Amino acid sequence: MHVLLHIIVAAMPVEPLLLWLQCLAHAVLPHASHHMHHPQHQAVQHKQLPYRAVDGEGDTDLSITPYKVLQIQTWDRLQQNLNLSLFWLTNKNAAKEDEGNYTLHLCNDSGSASCLARVIVEFSEWRTVKWKQDPMITSLKNFKISNDNIRELRFLLHGPVGAGKSSTINTIKTIFEGHQFINCLAASDLSGESFTTQYQKYTTEATPFAFYDLMGIEEGQLKGAHIDDIISALKGHIPDDYKFKPQAPMCEDNKNYVRRPTLNDQIHCLVSVIAADKVTLMDNKVIQKMKIVRAEASKLGIPQLLFMTRVDSVCKMTKENVAKIYQSKKIKEKMEECSTRLGVPMNCIFPLKNYHEETMQNEKFNCLVLQAFTQAVHSANDYVKKASEGKETQILASLLIENMGSSPAKPEFVKVLADKQAKEGEDVALHCEANVGELTAKWERNGHALECVKGKHSMEQSGTTFSLIIRNAEEQDEGHYTLNLLNAAGSASCSARVIVELNEWRDVQWNQPALITALQNFKISNRNVTELRFLLVGPIGAGKSSIINTIKSIFAGHQFINCLAASDSMDFTVNYQNHTIGTLPFIFCDTMGIERHENSGVHTDDIISALKGHMPKDYKFSFAPMCADHKNYIRNPSVNDQIHCLVNVIGADIITLLDNDVIRKMKTIRAEAGKLGIPQLVFMTKVDKVCILTRKDLAKIYQSKRIKEKMKECSSRLGVPMNCIFPLKNYHEETKLNNKLNCLMLEAFMQAVYSANDYGSIPKSSVILNLLKLLNLLHFHTKPSSKCSTMGSSQSTPEFVTVLADKRVELGQNIILRCEADTEEFTATWQKNKQSLECVQDKHKIRQIGTKCILEIVNVQEEDEGFYTLKLTNYTGSVSCSAKVTVELNEWRTLQWKQGPMISKLKSFKISNYKVSELRFLLYGPVGVGKSSIINTIKSIFEGRQFINCLAAAESYKSHTIYYQKYSVAQGELFPFAFNDIMGIEKEKCEGVLTDDIISALKGHVIEDYSFSSEYPLSEGNKHYRDDPTLNDKIHCLVNVIPADKLALIKDDFIERMKVVRAIASKMGIPQVVFLTRVDRACPMTRDNLCDVYKSKKIRDIMRECSNALGVPTNCIFPVCNYNKETGMNEDINCLMLDALTQIVHWANDYVTNCANALTYVE
Repeated sequence: MHVLLHIIVAAMPVEPLLLWLQCLAHAVLPHASHHMHHPQHQAVQHKQLPYRAVDGEGDTDLSITPYKVLQIQTWDRLQQNLNLSLFWLTNKNAAKEDEGNYTLHLCNDSGSASCLARVIVEFSEWRTVKWKQDPMITSLKNFKISNDNIRELRFLLHGPVGAGKSSTINTIKTIFEGHQFINCLAASDLSGESFTTQYQKYTTEATPFAFYDLMGIEEGQLKGAHIDDIISALKGHIPDDYKFKPQAPMCEDNKNYVRRPTLNDQIHCLVSVIAADKVTLMDNKVIQKMKIVRAEASKLGIPQLLFMTRVDSVCKMTKENVAKIYQSKKIKEKMEECSTRLGVPMNCIFPLKNYHEETMQNEKFNCLVLQAFTQAVHSANDYVKKASEGKETQILASLLIENMGSSPAKPEFVKVLADKQAKEGEDVALHCEANVGELTAKWERNGHALECVKGKHSMEQSGTTFSLIIRNAEEQDEGHYTLNLLNAAGSASCSARVIVELNEWRDVQWNQPALITALQNFKISNRNVTELRFLLVGPIGAGKSSIINTIKSIFAGHQFINCLAASDSMDFTVNYQNHTIGTLPFIFCDTMGIERHENSGVHTDDIISALKGHMPKDYKFSFAPMCADHKNYIRNPSVNDQIHCLVNVIGADIITLLDNDVIRKMKTIRAEAGKLGIPQLVFMTKVDKVCILTRKDLAKIYQSKRIKEKMKECSSRLGVPMNCIFPLKNYHEETKLNNKLNCLMLEAFMQAVYSANDYGSIPKSSVILNLLKLLNLLHFHTKPSSKCSTMGSSQSTPEFVTVLADKRVELGQNIILRCEADTEEFTATWQKNKQSLECVQDKHKIRQIGTKCILEIVNVQEEDEGFYTLKLTNYTGSVSCSAKVTVELNEWRTLQWKQGPMISKLKSFKISNYKVSELRFLLYGPVGVGKSSIINTIKSIFEGRQFINCLAAAESYKSHTIYYQKYSVAQGELFPFAFNDIMGIEKEKCEGVLTDDIISALKGHVIEDYSFSSEYPLSEGNKHYRDDPTLNDKIHCLVNVIPADKLALIKDDFIERMKVVRAIASKMGIPQVVFLTRVDRACPMTRDNLCDVYKSKKIRDIMRECSNALGVPTNCIFPVCNYNKETGMNEDINCLMLDALTQIVHWANDYVTNCANALTYVE
């Protein structure tokens, strides 16, 4: 490309003449000396490059590419007629560094002048894309894997939370499915939380490709996917549906660990996913984790690509036209930054755009993704081809036999090893038989060569029979044992699992009446003590209050829940509460839970005060501990006020995850109790959550290795002896009493009673020290400010002849604001939204022509919207006027505003899974948001008349829906869609639908016509509880309903409850959407014309706010309008609802199809 910068100078004895001919010039006298400056203010040499010259009325660029050279006679004629001098700069071979502002300075004895032109170098397309999707889709559908032994090519997507891993899978599946696909649940950009908690596999229809999605990488050591899990996945050790544990990666001892993965189990291509708008901000720790994974993949020879998502967020040019992505300097810079930070070659980086706000397909998006995916497919195919060839050439050099002429038979098993279960101390014998005897035998345990211990292991061979004897089996002998048999012809292996049952290592008296009688007859040894006091401390949700409830239940003979117990993340205990057990001489003191932060949870000083007896009953805990000045502080506590036994409560399922700051606080309390001589025990709750053996039979708790390991871990972290730790289970889901549970609790409580009774060293009253508080009075002196007067002037205050007018303009257009004053003697200042206007080159043009003031804004964008003010000032005063600039968005989501085709399509819809008779949708949200009205609106559309049998609540009243009701869509015939309506979430937690009932409904346990209770959730044994729900009974799509006009007013508590339900639905793989109701009330533009809903900034902003609050991607949020005041039918309302309904029908159908393809349903 070439460019010439031409400057024309006129020889006239008047002010400079300004004119332009593909250039900008200022008039000066002829024969002026001149010099041209580069942007760096250095003299430039002749080069040629494409340029844009600046026109004479402002600083807007004039695009002249390529340059059209004027005929020489034109210039001659201009010189003759106007006495012009011509200056030029020619630049050749334009490069990016030639960009900038070029200035020509002209000067002579009479003065000087200068002019400026800006040069912009536009990239040629530096990577080509075929912008036709059909050939690429056909090519991929017809693709054949080079290795016949490989069923499918496997791709693993990894990267930070919110980078777009799940969205990439959704986009690829959308392309092949032909409609929007969201069953791979994606998090919103700002949620900061990963929805992917399991190792999930996704396949594309009629193609041999499988995508594996995993939890996002986070910067902390105990957050996000563990790199060991990612490496295990690369090697094929991770099974499908494995649930990630950031703090504890999968190890070889896990029963589901794939010990001998084949090439079919391994990953064939690693795809790193990075968001273009987050590359610069990515934490170095996340980068380091990704580099470790990449290094391990490199060792394995696995090809690696990088998908750079959200390109539209960093480049306006790409946002306007994604086909120009490979002409964008910004995209190239981001790719180079990706390459530098992650060490990925540029040709392995593919910028792309996932579906986010869109609900309709875009061929350019598809082509960009298909190009990247095609490269990934070829790379993965090359890998499996090379891997299979490498295996075929391997030689078993260690198995060469002396007689090279013989041809031994390949070893095979006639009889394989059998799993063994033995009690501790017994011998274990493993036997198997092969087809030949001349074999080399190698034994392994848990994938490693077995280290034989003399007197412990005995390996024998008798003909074709091979044996391994393990004598005096112990806990450490448990594991998977493998026998490898090898000869020159090949190898064979078989495995067996050895389980060692521990002997009961602690005795329990499984006699409830005897334990209860002993406690009822108990007498305190110290006559001065009327009752023994037990203080329960521990983290939130560990089960402190539940322990009290359980003990009270045992003695009451029925379930007792008056001591409010918290969930795992919330604490109901806010006061220092004392709980008695009937007339027994025992008191339990309950406290607020311990939390990691200093300004949350109970303060350690308050616990210590309680130990010493200073804490009064019903004292309300706060972040500031109780001090001696408090009016209720017990200054001289007696032995009856003090604590006689400290019980630390920890959940067995969170010991490993327990924050170090919580442990530190508990150790501080333990140390203080130690100084006071107070006995201390640990009650380890929730044992059923960590041990299957214990969950099935609580009587085997002291035969469980898992429980023993948890007790050892508890002992190690808290420094408590093992004999002071008591594993137990509280009443949680049960409604009836359990004898074994009671005995376990009573055994622990009995030990606490004996310890408290033995506590004889009563501490003396602590001496309260008088602290001197010194108040330093700081005096600040300020000097009075002086005022300055201004001089007067003979000028008149400027006034407007015409003022600025409001402007409404479409995105991308230019806009001109102009007004006129009555004088030229003023200084003009422009403001936007009461702030000084920051002029951007090539964006704003400010001019004054006589008394007229003009502001031109080029290529108007959304951020240009606002109030523009012009202030005219001179010595006598000032005046201002304002105008509002409104930027109308282009339609950012397309919709078919004809209801007929959509109704026909839904009427003819067939469910892919023949076992499912109807797709079920559950509507969930606060009271009065429009759940029942949605059902009425949908039924009205199909009935062809207003339908109101599904009672809808007014905005401020309680829910009208008190039963679990199903509504089918019918018009003379049944359609395969059903909507389940439920009670709404209400303001108070004790009112409205319970979260547990929602979860039961999702799982299919709730039978129609169940009457909701705000106090007790539906439980097993209830006639409306379905014990074994089928896929037909379950919910196939969760529809969250939120009012657009009340979103900002919805309390965080509501949002948190909805997030809990969403998290459970995510674990079940149920697709989730949001119906944003009452859009006509939230936006005047939409109220005037519903067809403008996808042009409205207000609606778009509400959708984004909803996305951030609930963590739902924007393309899963649908603004809708229900029938409310209308009595007739409205096609615009119908089309908006039908578009949303069509999408959720497809997604629900995708879900039941996936369930049909899966071997098991995971809840």
